[in-house]
Amino acid sequence: MLVHLGRGVSVHGENIISLTDIQREQSSETQALVRHCRGTGEARFLVDEPKTLVICREHGKSVCYLSGVGLRTLRKRMEERQLIEAREVQHG
Repeated sequence: MLVHLGRGVSVHGENIISLTDIQREQSSETQALVRHCRGTGEARFLVDEPKTLVICREHGKSVCYLSGVGLRTLRKRMEERQLIEAREVQHG
């Protein structure tokens, strides 16, 4: 299942470790995580003003995507994909 994060970037849903609404979640832990991703070069900025931090596992390491797509929309996309795949398996 591919989940579109914005700007033509999609990731496999099973590789998503976490989704964080960075517009609402302004905790020191979230800010430290974003700083860490920036410092290690693991941050992929898809927009100038991101709404969601998406942490994924890629090639054995963590990658942080800063997406302009809202948390609710990303969750809905994941749920819709899972339903579609379940139907394909049942009818397959």
